[in-house]
Amino acid sequence: MKPEHIVWIFLNLTLILFTPFISTGQKYDFVNYTIENGLVQSQVNNIVQDQHGRLWISTLGGLSRFDGKEFTNYNYGKGLLHSLAEVVYVSHDNTIWVGSNDGIQTYDGVKFRSIEFNAEGQRKAVIDITESADHSMYVLLSDHKIYTQKSINGKFEKFADSLKNITGIFADSNMLYAAIYKKGISRYSNGIWTPLVNWQNQDTMLNIRMFEKSRFKNGIWAIGTTKLFWIENNLVTEFPVNIKTLILSFEETSSGELLFGTLNGAYKYKSDHSVEYIGLKQGLSDNAINDIYTDKEGNMWFGSDGNGFYRYHDRSFIIYDQTTGLHGNVVMSVVKDSAQNIWAGTLEGGLNKIQKDGHITNMTIDPTISKGEKINCLNYSSEGILWIGTINNGLWQYVKNKFIRLGKDMMQFPRSFTSLEELSDGYMWITSPKGVMRMKNNRPEFITGIKNSCFSAYEWNKDSVIIGTSTGLMLVHADLSCTPLDIEGTKGFLIGTIKPWKDFIIFGTSENGLIFWNKKTNKSYTCNEANGLTSNMTFSVLPDGETIYTGTINGLNRITVKPAGDDITFQVTPISSSNQKLGPECNQNSILKDSKGCIWLGTTNGIYQYDPEKSLALTAPKIYLKSIDIFSRPVDSTFASDSLFGQTNIPSGLTLKPNQNHLTFTVSGLLLSAPEKIKFQYYLVGADTIYTEASAIPTVIYPNLIPGHYTFKAKALVEAYPTLYSDELSYTFVINPPFYQKTWFRLSFIAALILMGALIQKYRMALKNKQLRMVEEVRKQEQIKIQQRTSEDLHDDLGNKITRLSLLTEILQTKISPDEDQHKLLGQIRENIQGLYMGTKDIIWALAPNHNSLSDAVQRIVNFGQEIFQDSSIQFKTGDIDPSFKALKPPFEFSRNVIMISKEALHNILKHSNAEHASIEFSYPINMLDDPGILKIEVKDDGIGLNGNQVNLKGNGLDNMKKRIERIGGNIRFLSNMPSGTKILIEVKIPHSVG
Repeated sequence: MKPEHIVWIFLNLTLILFTPFISTGQKYDFVNYTIENGLVQSQVNNIVQDQHGRLWISTLGGLSRFDGKEFTNYNYGKGLLHSLAEVVYVSHDNTIWVGSNDGIQTYDGVKFRSIEFNAEGQRKAVIDITESADHSMYVLLSDHKIYTQKSINGKFEKFADSLKNITGIFADSNMLYAAIYKKGISRYSNGIWTPLVNWQNQDTMLNIRMFEKSRFKNGIWAIGTTKLFWIENNLVTEFPVNIKTLILSFEETSSGELLFGTLNGAYKYKSDHSVEYIGLKQGLSDNAINDIYTDKEGNMWFGSDGNGFYRYHDRSFIIYDQTTGLHGNVVMSVVKDSAQNIWAGTLEGGLNKIQKDGHITNMTIDPTISKGEKINCLNYSSEGILWIGTINNGLWQYVKNKFIRLGKDMMQFPRSFTSLEELSDGYMWITSPKGVMRMKNNRPEFITGIKNSCFSAYEWNKDSVIIGTSTGLMLVHADLSCTPLDIEGTKGFLIGTIKPWKDFIIFGTSENGLIFWNKKTNKSYTCNEANGLTSNMTFSVLPDGETIYTGTINGLNRITVKPAGDDITFQVTPISSSNQKLGPECNQNSILKDSKGCIWLGTTNGIYQYDPEKSLALTAPKIYLKSIDIFSRPVDSTFASDSLFGQTNIPSGLTLKPNQNHLTFTVSGLLLSAPEKIKFQYYLVGADTIYTEASAIPTVIYPNLIPGHYTFKAKALVEAYPTLYSDELSYTFVINPPFYQKTWFRLSFIAALILMGALIQKYRMALKNKQLRMVEEVRKQEQIKIQQRTSEDLHDDLGNKITRLSLLTEILQTKISPDEDQHKLLGQIRENIQGLYMGTKDIIWALAPNHNSLSDAVQRIVNFGQEIFQDSSIQFKTGDIDPSFKALKPPFEFSRNVIMISKEALHNILKHSNAEHASIEFSYPINMLDDPGILKIEVKDDGIGLNGNQVNLKGNGLDNMKKRIERIGGNIRFLSNMPSGTKILIEVKIPHSVG
C-alpha cells in the first residue's frame, strides 16, 4: 500500500458517508487478471501501453508486460533495482521508464539502465514522470520537487527551484504544469512560472494529484483529491462532479462519461449528471482503483489495489445475475410485459422482475416450496397475463398481483413444462415432456396423437399448428388429429424453437443447427458449425429485420442470409462475452428484444443484455516475432549485435552455416480486445509456395532447409467479416551452402578448368607455333636462296644488257649527224636506260639477303642521294648513320617502301626545286632497341619552296609517295622550310625485327 493511502483512508471514513452510492442491478463484462494469470503482483499502481500495443503494469511487487495472453515479469534481481514499481511511463522512442522508491530506470527491450538524480539527501522515490514536446523528461520525486535531464542518459538535475511542495506535474506542448500544495496550479513557459489558479490555505482536499490530457477535446483535466478541474486556453474551471471520496485515478470516455477510481471502487459520472458506482457487484472491485487507462483498441483497464487489473472491452454486454439481485443464475426464460419490464424465470430462484431503471424485484410463486420454484418457461399473453411453466410444480398465472395455479387437481395435467406459445385464436399452446395441450379460458385440451416429449409450437395457418418434438416435427390439424411433417434436416432431431422469417420458417435443432425451410419452394437450407455457428445445439431464435440472432450452447450468434442464385449462403458472427471464449450458454426460447433495441438472453450465468449499437468493432491484430530456435537453441544477440525491433533480442538478419538448417519460428499475436480469437498464417519464401491455412498455433518448424536465401513471413488474423489481418511480418535470413556449393568455389573450379584448358591450348599452340616457325624458317631459307639467285640472275643478265644498251646508245650518238632533235631523243633514251639501270640496282640490292637491316636501307638512300647530286649544282648533305640501325631488321616491304619514298623526294629536289642545298636526316627514339618506335625522315632544300604553304599533290610521283607511306602505316607532311625551300617530314613506326 502506498504511504499516502494511510491518510486517505482516514479521511475517506468521513467523506464516504456523503458519497452518492447508486444501487444498480446490472453487472459489466469485466475480465480480471491476477497472479493466477501470471501478473507479478496483485496491487497495481499504473498501466500504460507501448508503441507495439503491449501493456506495462507497475505493481508493488515489480513490473509486468502483457500481450493479451502472456505476462513477462521483472522485479528485484530480474532487472529492477526495487520491486516496488510505483510509476511506469512510455516515452516517444518507446523507452520504458520505471519509477520506484529506489529511483528511476529505463528499459529498451534488452537491458535496464539506472539514471542518477542530483538530489540532496537520501535517495528519493518517484511520484510522477512526464515528457514535453521537445522530448525533455521531467520527474517529480518524493521531495515534491521537479527534476529534468539536460542530456540524453545524463543525470536528472533540479528544475525550477523556486517552486516547492509540488504534488503533480504534466507536460503539454511547450508548457509544463505543476500543482502546488495548498496554493493551486502554475504553468511554466518561456522560462517563467505563471499561476493559473490560486487557493491559499484552503481545504487540503483541493490538492491536485494528477493531470490528464483530454483525448477528445483541446484541454487538460486536473484531478484533485475530491474535485475535478478543466484547463483550456489557460483558464481553469471547476467541473461539477459530486464525488465525495478520495479520487485516485481518472479517465474520460468517448461518450462523454467520466470515470473516477477511488479508495472504494470506481464511479461513473454520466452525461445526465448522475453518478453510478462500479464495484464488486458490478464485476469490478470494491478495493482502491489506482489507475484507469484506455488503450489504442478502446479497451479500458482498471488497476486495483489487491485484485490485479481488469479489462472492460465489450460495452455491448450488461449482465444480471445473483450478485446484482437475481435469485438464481440459470435463467431459463425471459419475456417483457406491456410496461417494458423484463420478467426472468430462473431454475434455482424463481421469478424476477427487472424494471426499466434496473431495479430487480424477486417474487415467490408458491411459499410452500422450500427450495424455490424451478421456472422453465414464461409467456406474457395479449390479455396481460403472465404464464409461468415450472419443473415439477405445475403451471401458473400471475394476474392482478396474484399467482394462480392451473390444473392442480387434474390427474393427467403435467407438472413440468417446456414452452408456452399464444396463437392468433387466443389459445395458449403448452408443451411438456408428456406431449402438448392447448388452453383457452383456462380449459385444457390434450392432443392425444403426440406421445413424444414436445418443446415448441408454431401456428402454421388457421387450421394447423407445427409442434417440435424430441424426434422431429408433427402437424396438428383443426380437428386435433396429428400427422408427421417431414422437412429435410429435422427428422430425428429435437426441435427446441420455431420462428418465422420472411418466406422461411426457422427450426432450431438439438444437433443440426438451424434449418431454414422455404414455405414456397419446400426447399431446406442448413446453417450449422460448418457455416461458422458456434454450436449445432441451438436453443433460441430471434429474427430482427435482416438479421437473425440465435442462442446456442456456446453463446449468441448473429446470422445474415445472402442470396446466391437459386441458393442462399450464411454469414455467421459469434457474439461472445469477454469472460467466456465459448458462451455464455443460452437456454431454450430465452431471448427477446426490448424497446431500446437491446437483445436479452437467458443463460446459465444470468441474463446477458446485448446492445448492438454499443458493440465495439475489433481492430486488426498485430504480430511480432517472438523467438527463433536453431535445433532448439534460441537465437539471440550473440548471433549479431543489432536487433529487429524494439523490445526484442533477435538479430535483424541471420547468416547461418549449412548445418544450421532446422529452424523454429515463434510469433506473438496481439489483440488485447480478443486475444483468444487470433490465428496465424505462415509462408517461407524460398521453401513454400503459398501461405499455410490459419491456425491458432503460434509456432512453425522448418526442418532440413537447403542452403539459400529465405524470407519468413507471417500474418495474424481474426476471423470476422471481413477477416481482419495484421501487417505482414517479414524476416530475412541466409543459410550458406557448403564450400563446394559456394559461388567462389564454383567460379574457382570453372576458372581452374578454363585455366587448365588454356594451358593445354597454349601448349598445343606453342607446339603448333614451333612447327610453324620451323616451316617458316625452312620457307625463309628457301626464300633467301631464291632472292639470292634472283639477285644474281638480275645482276648478271639484266644488268649486263642494260649496260650494253647504254654503251650502244653512246656509240650511236657519235655516228649520227649533229641533228639537235635526234641528239635530244638519244639523250632521253640514255637517261631512261640509266634510270632503268639504277632501278634495277635497287631491286637487286633489295633482294640481296645480306641487305636486310635498317642501316642498309638508310645507307642505300644516302648512296642514291650522293649519286644523283654529284653531277648537279646542288650540294647534298646527310648525317651519320647510327650504328644501332644495324640491329633493326624490318620486313623487306618496309625497307623497300622507305627507300622508294626517300628516292622520290630527293629526285623531286633535283628536278624541281632550283635549290642550292639539299639534305636528308634520320632520327629515332633512344630506346628503339626495346621498342623501335617512330622513324623520322626529314628531307629539306632551299629552293623555290611551296606556294602559299600549299602542296600540289597531283602527279604520279607524289601520289606514289602517299600510297607507299599509307601502305606501311606512316604519314608524310609537306612543309615550308623558312625562310625558303621545302621540308618533307616522313614518320613511320618501325616494325619489330624479323630475324
